[in-house]
Amino acid sequence: MQCSILPADPATILDFLVANPATEFTQVRRVSAINWVHRHHGQPEPGAAPAIREALGKSRAHRLAELRLRLAPILRRLPESGWPGGLFGRRDAALVLFAGAGVSFEQISRLHREQVRVDVDGGVRVNGHRIDTDWVRTTACGISRHSPDGSGVCQSNICTSTG
Repeated sequence: MQCSILPADPATILDFLVANPATEFTQVRRVSAINWVHRHHGQPEPGAAPAIREALGKSRAHRLAELRLRLAPILRRLPESGWPGGLFGRRDAALVLFAGAGVSFEQISRLHREQVRVDVDGGVRVNGHRIDTDWVRTTACGISRHSPDGSGVCQSNICTSTG
């Protein structure tokens, strides 16, 4: 029997965790139970979504923030055009994006192109889970989405947001 409420959206699970505060250990147990139900019904585990993994581990969130700061300059230096530099640069940018979003290196190494989708609004999904790409705009241009020179316009073509 297939449940019509599955799979659960990771955003719904995050809302549940926020609405029902508990210790980090209890929250992890809750997500583990949700993952078990999904596995039992042949559905992808929502607890594997980077947003949930980040929310469950405060030390992991801190490490991820530091990693994003180190990755931003790398993204700016990657080539975006030409052959074969642009091809490899765009591929490498995707890998850096996944790493900065919290997708584990093991998960990245097992990815196939059909598992990665770009939404109409430009969001990226890996195995159906939306990954956080906002960090690219915030860290590539400096703090608080502003350009390093204070103009609000980033000179890098990675970040075109002005607000």
